[in-house]
Amino acid sequence: MSYLVRHSKERGSRSVEICAVINRSERREEEIERDCWGLEIKGDFMVGYVLDYNERFRYLPYILSLETKN
Repeated sequence: MSYLVRHSKERGSRSVEICAVINRSERREEEIERDCWGLEIKGDFMVGYVLDYNERFRYLPYILSLETKN
């Protein structure tokens, strides 16, 4: 995402805004400013609404936390 922001600005964009449905800050490798986000998630694995687990659950019309067995 940081590459896309930098690249867009280098190509002349006056502004670039980022909106994320899910914000998972502990998984982030590089901090980046977000203009808005929907859900703040900590530690859970999310599925549904195009998020999948082993190619399953991606077609659910909602987002759920997936509990996995260890």
